[in-house]
Amino acid sequence: MRGRGEDERADLLIAELRRGRPEAGPMSDRVRRAADGAFAARAVEAPVAEVVDDSLERPGGVRPSAVSGPRYVVLRGAGVEVRLEISEHGDERRVAGRVVPPLGEAVEVRSPFGAREFAMDGGGGFTARAVPRGPVRLLVHDGGGPRLATRWISM
Repeated sequence: MRGRGEDERADLLIAELRRGRPEAGPMSDRVRRAADGAFAARAVEAPVAEVVDDSLERPGGVRPSAVSGPRYVVLRGAGVEVRLEISEHGDERRVAGRVVPPLGEAVEVRSPFGAREFAMDGGGGFTARAVPRGPVRLLVHDGGGPRLATRWISM
């Protein structure tokens, strides 16, 4: 996820921060994954798709505390629609989606805990498994960088 130069800069930053607090122990894997996710969350140079429909939204902006079955979200931007079906599996989510029209090869799922890519089929369909609960952003890639990014949505 990070390049060699980024690892070296991160190590230098950690060493500098420890000078002010020498009792700090080594960084845990969980903290490092969260830091990687925060780095991955930085701004993206791509058109942004906005949420236009969310099955959790109720009149008056009230969200139900418990909803049985999957959640459906539709995002639109730059002439592209991203349709999502989000199902809960404990603390993780499964996201089945479709990009219409298909304009990429993979969908990257970013969260504060990291980023993972999932292949997109010829019809724009993809399935992302083991997506962590919390804020998530999707990026549609075509091999030459992101073609579309969604707004952050809570899963």
